[in-house]
Amino acid sequence: MMWILDQLEQNCFSAKAAVIHGDSQLSFQELWQRSEALSVFLEEQYCKHDLPRTTPVVIYGAKESDILAVMHAALKIGAPYVPVDTLYPVDRLLHIIGQVKAGLVFNFSSRPVKGNFKVVEAACLPKLYEAYQGKVSNRAHWVRPEDICYILFTSGSTGKPKGVQIARRNIECFVDWYKGFCPVNPATVALNQVSYSFDVSVMPLYMYLAQGATLLSVDGEMLRDFKLLEKVFAASNLTDWVSTPALFDICVFANAFNG
Repeated sequence: MMWILDQLEQNCFSAKAAVIHGDSQLSFQELWQRSEALSVFLEEQYCKHDLPRTTPVVIYGAKESDILAVMHAALKIGAPYVPVDTLYPVDRLLHIIGQVKAGLVFNFSSRPVKGNFKVVEAACLPKLYEAYQGKVSNRAHWVRPEDICYILFTSGSTGKPKGVQIARRNIECFVDWYKGFCPVNPATVALNQVSYSFDVSVMPLYMYLAQGATLLSVDGEMLRDFKLLEKVFAASNLTDWVSTPALFDICVFANAFNG
């Protein structure tokens, strides 16, 4: 079966864009190197604070490209990651952190996040990449088929949010079935619009990116500015669409997208 870390390793020297977000892009090589560096940093932090290998890493962000490096780094130490979208307030974030008993939180927002856990601010990532440049993850610690890869929390509309745990084996089975419907080639550019807090985001991450496709990340600012969104799409060479039904409906009926 296809597994994302094995697939990404095959492209670890590629200068091709892995993800495009606004005016910036991250190559497959850069993504791999950053996840390697962060995996060693995480290993050190887990050892320093005597955290079990399965202690979740919480990621508070939106569509920042470095979120992918954090996700892959967590998988490389065998820890599940928990994405929490910045659409949600810090109170909800703290509730989730408490539920999963997270040891580390990566904060990609401008909001202060404080508690009895270590917080890594997004602004500190460049220094970490530099400090751990050239470091290599321990393959023996990579997430195993029976291990939990990530935990997604429900909206909580009927009560308190509940965490749904997804194991590597679950993802592999889904991707093995789904990839037959969406062939990927070197020119494939897939839309990455769905919040990482929702399960549909698995498609661009574990199916498209893993097979060498470029992801086009669309964030909240772009969605609120239709003219900006139009420009982003026009310059993207987008080939495959993965989004919420609401965005699809809007674009289908918008004159700007007819042509």
